[in-house]
Order: sequence, then structure tokens, then C-alpha cells
Amino acid sequence: MQKKELLLKNLSLVWDVLDFWLHSSQSPIEDAILKTKEDGRFSRDDIDFAIQHYRESISYESLHKWLNNSFSASKDINSRLLTKKVLCLHAGNLPLVGLQDVLAVMLSGNHYFGKVSVKDPWLLPSLIGLLEDKAEISCEHSTEIRDFEGLNADAILFSGSGESVITLTKLLGELQITSPQTKSLIRTAHASVAWISAADLEKNETIESIVWACFRHNGKGCRSLAAIFTDADEDMVVQMLSDKASAMQLENRILSVTAEVKFSYSYHKSVGRKAVLIADTLFVCGEPDIWKNKQVTITRSKPQDLHNFLESAGSAIQSVYSVDGTDIPFLYANTESLHMAQTPPISWKPDGTDPLLWLLNTEHNLPDEV
Repeated sequence: MQKKELLLKNLSLVWDVLDFWLHSSQSPIEDAILKTKEDGRFSRDDIDFAIQHYRESISYESLHKWLNNSFSASKDINSRLLTKKVLCLHAGNLPLVGLQDVLAVMLSGNHYFGKVSVKDPWLLPSLIGLLEDKAEISCEHSTEIRDFEGLNADAILFSGSGESVITLTKLLGELQITSPQTKSLIRTAHASVAWISAADLEKNETIESIVWACFRHNGKGCRSLAAIFTDADEDMVVQMLSDKASAMQLENRILSVTAEVKFSYSYHKSVGRKAVLIADTLFVCGEPDIWKNKQVTITRSKPQDLHNFLESAGSAIQSVYSVDGTDIPFLYANTESLHMAQTPPISWKPDGTDPLLWLLNTEHNLPDEV
């Protein structure tokens, strides 16, 4: 059987289980959702939002398109399918944040091993167990990294803080979870930015899209909006955001303001810088900054200023948004639609890399199993 035929057969197996998991009233995801809500690490609204997004955006057609595009772009479409051990080190900052990596491993025909975050210990495992039981796909998962001691993985997928990479890499080597031959896909982008023109602000949906890009998932994801560049008056933008957040009753779903945010607010006020608390997040007018938790900067600028910032920030930036996803004049970077900031397609590219394509290409750089 040709490689593509094997991958398409695998897609059918995965989709049958995924369809049941997402849509059946008998799915174990229902119990996992209840446990996750009771745990309280994520807001109930964000959990429901994430589940609904996947139910609406994942279909056989969307997975087939992703697989077909990745396969067509892979290095050697005529090679045989090589099944390898792939360890996914899942983040836990958002509900189901590791779902794309799970599907990439499954669709590429590899053996899945997953270090599941203790912050999200029920949602992903409810799918992993089904894939193993119903589709008889090789899967193993644990919340303890030491449970994978001696794995000697062929490849790892990691998403998280860049500060933890060196320590983590050392630990994986000491436990013989990885070896010098292990291939690694490391994603460490921190946040996203947007260009919002004065003309964009005249569109009814723009301000609401900005609000959700900033506040959805408590602003913790790499797709969350942390810096706004605009040619409009900064004070006007802040006022529009404040009015919209109030109209949306955003304060009713937000946690209390942290001591760090309170200190930052006092500091900016003391140096004469415009700073406004909207719900639990500080909006600051001035120089762009993507590194502070619960803070969004608004910078009056030109597209060239955004271009310069992107060059200086480098890989810390995940996405650049424009209101309708069209290219920004004089900005040499790919843009995405602002209204899809928190609802990307299943085939989106974290840190600019398609994990499914990476896995298909990585096969050709790994030794065959003996």
C-alpha cells in the first residue's frame, strides 16, 4: 500500500474516534469537561469556548485538507511510512492546548507518547484513551515526565516557555527519554501583536475583536494580543476598549487584579504615562512591551515602527493581526485576521511551523527501527 493510502486510512480511523469524542452524548469528554470546570484552573466560559471552537472547526474535510497539504509539501512523497516514537510535551495554559500536536502525531502514523500538563489532566486524556481503545492506535500518556524514563524518543514536540528549554533538555537526556539523535520541534513564541488603523476603528466589530483577543483565556496564550500598534489617538483607543469591555460585562468573568498589575498601574501613573485598568488587565499607552503578564500596550505609530519591533522581538512573536487579515503596507510579515486570534484552524502553524509537515519530513532524518 502506498504511503498516502496508509495515511488516508489512518485519517479515517482517527476521524471516526474524533467525531465520537467531539459530538456524541456518550463521549468521555463530557465527564472531562465537568472535572475541568470543577477544578477551576480555567474559567467555565473559556472551557466551553474551546470545546465549541473545536466542534465547529474540526471535520473530516478540515483534517483531510491539512493532511493533503502537508503531505504534498513533504520532502519525499514516495517513501515508505516509517512509524516512530514521538513524545509531546503539552503546555497547560489553555484548555486542550495540545490537541493539534496529538492529531499531528496520529495523522502522521507515529506512536504517540504524551506528557500531559497537571493543569489540564482530563480533557486530552479523554481522547487519547478512546484512540487507543477504539482505533487501536499506539498511545501512552502521563502527567509525570519520569514515567517516560528510557523511552529514547525519535522526536519531541514542545510548546512552552523558552526559559525552561535548557533545563528540560538536560532532564530528558539524563532520564534517557531523548538521545543525541532525537529530533526536536521547540515552540516558544510568547504573544501576538496587531496593527489597527484609525479606519479600522470605524468598523463595528473591531473593538470587540480586540477585547476578545486580549482577554480570552485570561490572556495567557501565545495567540493572545499583547501589543497594539495604531495610527489613531491612543487615548481614544483606550476609551473605546473600556466602553466595550463594560458593555460586554467583562468584569463578571475576570479574576481579581493581581498585586503585580496594581504596582505597574501605580508606577505608570507616577511617571505620567497613560494607564487604564480594564477588568483585571492594564492597558498602557507608550512603548510596546509584550513581556508583562496582564498588560497590553498601545503605541501610536506607523507600520514601519511595527516592522522594527518585529525585527527586535524575533521569535517571541507568534502572530501579527490586521482587522481583516490583509497585508499591512510596508510590513514584510504574514498577517492573520484579528477576529480569528483565538479561533485558529486546526492546521495553523505555531511559531510558523506546521507540526504535521515537520513530522512527515522528520521521518527522512531518522534511522529505521531495527
